[in-house]
Amino acid sequence: MSLTFNLSEQQSVHVASLKGKITSSPDIEQLNTTLAALSGNIIFELTELTHINSTGINLFIKTLTRSRVNGHELVLCGINGNVKQLFELAKIDGLFKQFETLEDSINHFKQ
Repeated sequence: MSLTFNLSEQQSVHVASLKGKITSSPDIEQLNTTLAALSGNIIFELTELTHINSTGINLFIKTLTRSRVNGHELVLCGINGNVKQLFELAKIDGLFKQFETLEDSINHFKQ
């Protein structure tokens, strides 16, 4: 299964729920275009993201950088399994604020 995503807005925060795998550039083309048009804080909800490679890492880092340059924040929630292991192996897990649940992530932006 390639990547599917759903974009919603919850309490003035954009939530991108990702499902499947990010293993090639075509997997993220539509998502990248959609994210580039957003203005505001973003949560990547990753409970159903099963695999990523360098393409996925690149997506997360570029989106984080774009958010920070525009004065916003990006956080991750529900990261687990293979995705969590890759973040740790690549030593990028410290770049992102991470939360267990979507509710915790949304509450972070209420502070």
